[in-house]
Amino acid sequence: MNSTIGGCIPSANENNVRTRTAREELRNTWMEEDVERYRNEERLREKTEEIFRDTKYGTMNEQLWELLKEKDCRRKLYVKALKMFGRKDGMEVYRRIRDELL
Repeated sequence: MNSTIGGCIPSANENNVRTRTAREELRNTWMEEDVERYRNEERLREKTEEIFRDTKYGTMNEQLWELLKEKDCRRKLYVKALKMFGRKDGMEVYRRIRDELL
């Protein structure tokens, strides 16, 4: 059960205009959030490809993308980079990401 009126109306088991309108608005909000999240991910992918294009990591886009899932916490990102690429390469990858994306 939702604690707000705005959250309870769409989850109500009623078949009236107010409930249908609330559900439709909620669906549009979710879709807008999904589209915005997708656009941000695409920008991040493009920027990542640009940063590493002329390096030996230019062909490792999927691994770099996997690494960037930890971008919210620098410590986790750093440790994951070291584990994925080794000490020397991991530090280089982390520095590029830190300087360009964070």
